[in-house]
Amino acid sequence: MIVIGLSVGLAVGAANGLLVVRARVAPFIATLGTLYVARGAALLVSGGATFPNLAGREDLGNTGFTLLGTGTLMSSLPPSGSWPGSA
Repeated sequence: MIVIGLSVGLAVGAANGLLVVRARVAPFIATLGTLYVARGAALLVSGGATFPNLAGREDLGNTGFTLLGTGTLMSSLPPSGSWPGSA
């Protein structure tokens, strides 16, 4: 998995560099463009879900992250935006 992540990062960085050097696109614009391409690819891969399948799979021996996204902090405290009296 680490090799895949590094390979994807290398490919995106090379594409970004080619846009700046060969196509003479401003670096900021090239970076924003590749950001939107990467974000679109991530949405396609995940099916539009922000955090797909955090529960894990028992058959893989992965219990996942069952506490993330449940609306509690440390299993008892609510998130900071929902304290009584906070507006």
